[in-house]
Amino acid sequence: MKTYKLIIFILLLPQLLFSLTDITPPEYANASNIVTKFDVSGRLYSVLQDNNNSYNRGKMMRYDGFQWKDILTDISISTDPNDDDNITEHFTTNKLAYSDIEFDLQDNLYLMYGNQLGLNAPVLNVQKYDTVNKVWINYNNSTQNTGLFENNTPTSYAASMDVNSSGNPYVAYIDASSNLVRVVYLDLMNLNNPNDDTWRFLPNSSGIVTSTEVSLSVSHDVFYLAYIDSSTNKISVLKYHENKWVDVDTNFSTGAVSNIEFYQDND
Repeated sequence: MKTYKLIIFILLLPQLLFSLTDITPPEYANASNIVTKFDVSGRLYSVLQDNNNSYNRGKMMRYDGFQWKDILTDISISTDPNDDDNITEHFTTNKLAYSDIEFDLQDNLYLMYGNQLGLNAPVLNVQKYDTVNKVWINYNNSTQNTGLFENNTPTSYAASMDVNSSGNPYVAYIDASSNLVRVVYLDLMNLNNPNDDTWRFLPNSSGIVTSTEVSLSVSHDVFYLAYIDSSTNKISVLKYHENKWVDVDTNFSTGAVSNIEFYQDND
């Protein structure tokens, strides 16, 4: 009997292996800055820099179980009469320098991205897709692609976003002028005040460390920040505790690293 069961397993194994399906979208063939994540319902989303157009704009898609479909945002329409690119499927007016997507417990989608014009440093932007009302909410200064703050709009070559249990987005970004890591959060109580910024610095987070890459993780409202140390090019991790950042581990990678992504186990 044991031999029989073993033979059945061996016969079924090739069938299991060959049942895998390649769902790689064709857009990946000429794309960069790819971010792929699942929402709370298990649907797969992907954001990428589409290099098939002259502006290298941002594109967002969702896999419905059979095919990838474009997701349009409130800025996915071109207003440039001389633009010969098909921008109706893109959400940045210029180059997508970086991006991140997160979901709250209600499956609302948060999109963070850097919109880069020419050689200028990318401008940081955040939008939310309200799944109940089926509308995009602009969390920027006043118009799309113009940045988070009314004054002193942050520019950054690297950024990371996460959402806490209350559905409040937090963004860690590296200031392009100083390489300092800064962390801001959306002031939900101040959203309707036209005379004040809706984004505020987390206490003691306006200049944490100097870095070249950063990854923010929020789980059970506990904040961790992984970053690449500018002087060593190694990974270090900080934890936000009692309104200040404390070391968890410093320069623990064996060598220089890049393209970091940090997650916490939610169990």
